[in-house]
Amino acid sequence: MTAHVVLSDTIRAVQNGDGESLLLLLKQFEPILNKYAWKLNLDYDDAKQEMLLVFIALINSMILSSLRDSSNKALVSYIAKSVHNAYIHISKKNRSSQNETSLEDSGHTWEARHFSSDAYMGVYIAELKTVLTEREFQVFQLHYLEDKPIDDMATKLGVSRQNINQIKLKAIRKLKEFYRKDDLT
Repeated sequence: MTAHVVLSDTIRAVQNGDGESLLLLLKQFEPILNKYAWKLNLDYDDAKQEMLLVFIALINSMILSSLRDSSNKALVSYIAKSVHNAYIHISKKNRSSQNETSLEDSGHTWEARHFSSDAYMGVYIAELKTVLTEREFQVFQLHYLEDKPIDDMATKLGVSRQNINQIKLKAIRKLKEFYRKDDLT
């Protein structure tokens, strides 16, 4: 992200459904997300997915008008602290769930197994599935959770890159609208 870009404007753009702005934020905060993903005692891919979901939920739920200081420095600090707190929360849940019976043996779904360290993430995935169509969820999962490039997704799903981008943007708009309604109630 270039120095002249105001972070609060980028966050507002994400909250208004701009997928490119979300990608910019993900790229900017990727080092801290990767850092905490490595520190979790989970499979790295699973941990990275959890941290990405936490980050996306954080950005979409931020109420910039309630912050005293919305300078780039203050926002970076706020986001970094929030990601750190989420890491601590996930770590605690992970430690307590290590003593429980494995979900894999109980026949639970993919989402329940991969997000067993944090019940919130399982609920979040289920919520995503109620908002998005099956195809939109597939694209969201492949791109944002599994970090697949657009070309690979297009090949895997048998559609064009343009179609993938359209689906992705539509999914982001739907999620933004859904979470905006949640904030109002």
